[in-house]
Amino acid sequence: PKAWTTDPVLRRANLSAFGYDSTGRNLDYTVRRRYQEIENFSQPHVELLNDVQLSDNITLKSSLFYYTGTGFFDFDGSWADTTTLRLGAAFSGVRPTANPGNTIIRAFVGNRQGGWIPRFIINHDKGELTVGAEYREHRSEHWGKIRFADNLPAGLDPDYKIYSYNGTRTILSGFVREQYRASETLLLNAEAQLVHSRYGLMNERAGTTFTSYQSADGSRVGNGGTIFTVDYFFINPRLGAMYAADDANNLYTSIAYTSREPRRNNLYAASESYFGASPLFESDTTGGVIKYDFTRPLIKPEHLLNWEFGWTYKTPAIQLGATGYVMYFINELVRSGRRDIFGAPIEGNAPRVIHTGIELQGSGVLYSSGATIFAVTANATFSRNRIIEYQFQTSGSSLDLNGNPVAGFPDMMGKLRFSQTSGTFQAGLALRHVGRMYSDNFGSRIDEYVRQSPGFIGYRDNLVDAFTVANADISYSIGSLLGIRSLRFRLVVNNLFNTLYVSGANGAEFFPAAERNWFSGLEVEL
Repeated sequence: PKAWTTDPVLRRANLSAFGYDSTGRNLDYTVRRRYQEIENFSQPHVELLNDVQLSDNITLKSSLFYYTGTGFFDFDGSWADTTTLRLGAAFSGVRPTANPGNTIIRAFVGNRQGGWIPRFIINHDKGELTVGAEYREHRSEHWGKIRFADNLPAGLDPDYKIYSYNGTRTILSGFVREQYRASETLLLNAEAQLVHSRYGLMNERAGTTFTSYQSADGSRVGNGGTIFTVDYFFINPRLGAMYAADDANNLYTSIAYTSREPRRNNLYAASESYFGASPLFESDTTGGVIKYDFTRPLIKPEHLLNWEFGWTYKTPAIQLGATGYVMYFINELVRSGRRDIFGAPIEGNAPRVIHTGIELQGSGVLYSSGATIFAVTANATFSRNRIIEYQFQTSGSSLDLNGNPVAGFPDMMGKLRFSQTSGTFQAGLALRHVGRMYSDNFGSRIDEYVRQSPGFIGYRDNLVDAFTVANADISYSIGSLLGIRSLRFRLVVNNLFNTLYVSGANGAEFFPAAERNWFSGLEVEL
């Protein structure tokens, strides 16, 4: 809860749930996370990177990769009854006599992904041409089972899974980029990417029973096979130009159109099916039977038209830059203010959203004498992130969010860093500022929405306050010693003044940032 984030003790509490009273301002209850609720995940990577000089003008850069990701999340399920946990005879093969208690549910995921990204770089008289491709195959296994519970029915298999399914994803894309020097002062850039992405979900079980659904064409899908596959195909072009006005000043601009598909979990949160989640596809309930059209997902891909324009100024002593941008989204995937059982934000499509802003940056030497240099670097972003069109649907009404700020986007961010270098000694002090932002898309009108849809929004404070935090670092290098070419010691202290602030939020849930912390390192060059 936001009120706890500035308390040195309460901000360290690990809650699994909390709620407010009818005013939406006073805490009504809190539930501490149980000691058994742990998270364990590992993701080792294997990569083979190589460059091959095929000729004087052609280079092949290749990346082969494979990684696995295996882990689990144990969470409290004491709220779930026998029906929710699929302990009935039809699912588990044994008959329960009482509701379980003190339940801990384990959610497991096992991922495997491999692929290849080759790129040919061809140098020619007027510039450089890059032609490449990307191929990825992803396979996943998901299941949930009762890790522990009181009153479990006699004879229940300890490895009984309340849900299980397999996910697939295939990505195939090709891209080309040309950097063409039209003159001594003008560089043109043109690029395009073709992407095909396919999601699939199969082998879903509710306990020991395979899940099946009625499709729009009258057939049944599932039953141990594929429930759905969804294909996305995008063409992402980009054009740009850079003009060198003189030795110090450069002007540049670019325009791009790009698209992104929703996550598979946006289409069907199968890990939550045991307590009611269903496929988010268009459906027909004529005749009292739900028929899903698995070719028409309710969550749409997002599309972005982006225009950037900027200026840079560079001399040996000073560097300055400014970039303006306009990002116009169609069906942007924005946070709803709610989350799934794993804590991930639940997203929905906002039909039209616009992000505009300017980014400023600069650096320069304030003082220099011999081996001592005192420098400063700074950057800042001023932006406006607003919803143009979004009717948010609740169980009781439609909330008009037009004109509201987009959740998670501050209107101002900035960083200022001072550094000193004296031979082999370096020191720095950085100040970082993030302006206020909202934890949901209801913005300053949240009281109005609570009145329109009582009971749907159970909180009133959705503002993440602005914060400024300081970080410091020092390093010292030693030359050759005992056969070692060099040693470098480094110490970094984050949140130097131990500011109690919030790094982000989702709906009513605020995430306290780390208090003062430090780490040290030793780099050895042989």
